[in-house]
Amino acid sequence: MHHFNGQLEGIRGGCSVTITTLKSTLSCWFQKKCLKDLDRLLSSFNISILQPASALDPSLPIAHAIDQFLNETFFSIDLLSKSKFDNQINDDILQFQRRTVTKYSEILQLFREVLNENAFVSSYGLNWYWERGVNENIDRVLTHAVMTINGCLCGTRSDCTSSAATYNDGSREYSIPGWNIGCSVVETLLRSTMICLYDRHCLSTLIFYLGKSSHDFRRSINVSALDFSNSSRFEINTLIQNIANELFIEQWETNISYSSFYKQCAPLSCSYESVPNDYTMYTVYEILGLYGGLRIVLRLFIPLLVKLVLKIRNRFRTNSVTPND
Repeated sequence: MHHFNGQLEGIRGGCSVTITTLKSTLSCWFQKKCLKDLDRLLSSFNISILQPASALDPSLPIAHAIDQFLNETFFSIDLLSKSKFDNQINDDILQFQRRTVTKYSEILQLFREVLNENAFVSSYGLNWYWERGVNENIDRVLTHAVMTINGCLCGTRSDCTSSAATYNDGSREYSIPGWNIGCSVVETLLRSTMICLYDRHCLSTLIFYLGKSSHDFRRSINVSALDFSNSSRFEINTLIQNIANELFIEQWETNISYSSFYKQCAPLSCSYESVPNDYTMYTVYEILGLYGGLRIVLRLFIPLLVKLVLKIRNRFRTNSVTPND
């Protein structure tokens, strides 16, 4: 029997497994120490969560796809030159990159559609709001779909967005650049940019307003604005959705070794057979062939030619004129 005394980050206890799941977050699943503590806690029930939990590592799908690609076999009938080999491998790598990006972007889109089609109610009131308080003694609680400023209804659409801002007594105080509120937390994240994270003023203002709602939050957080001096293929105003569709990959690095290919495909031995040509006999055969062909041609055309010459001569004799004395 294992005993555990401690706190699991993100795990909130409830009266049932369902309540515990709904009240908890996934923060523990991304921390090795927390996972080990949770696995040790559940080991008394003969439950191990380390193996499936490792699938939540964002880098694992890419690593798995790369391993599959490296295990593929490259076939070639002939030993390719270096230029042809490089072109062929680069084409294969480009197809692999496109196939991998398309595959996992489709998985992300499927996940979003499942969330939207099942109409899960956001705990932050992003897509539905309660008509009356849930603590009141009533039999039913009515919900209504949230409508954005531009008239988009989250009950029927999932792409509704509105600009994020801080409010004080119902009046807008500060508009958060690059932050767009969607119909769920996932849509809010994907339809926003990271502009605010690169702006010191925006980040400090955001922390200030978050600290007003939670003093513990203000004391526990210590962040600084990101530095965009480093080169990146993504602009600061790029939607996180577009970055996610590219699997958050900044650059694909490849290592193509023609020497390894040549060494792998080098033959163990080489042999050839040389057939000598007898040019004298070849010349004799050619002359005899030419003589035989000329003989046949002359045998066909000479009689015709003789007849034609005799016919022309007889015609001239018949048409000759004899003068009278």
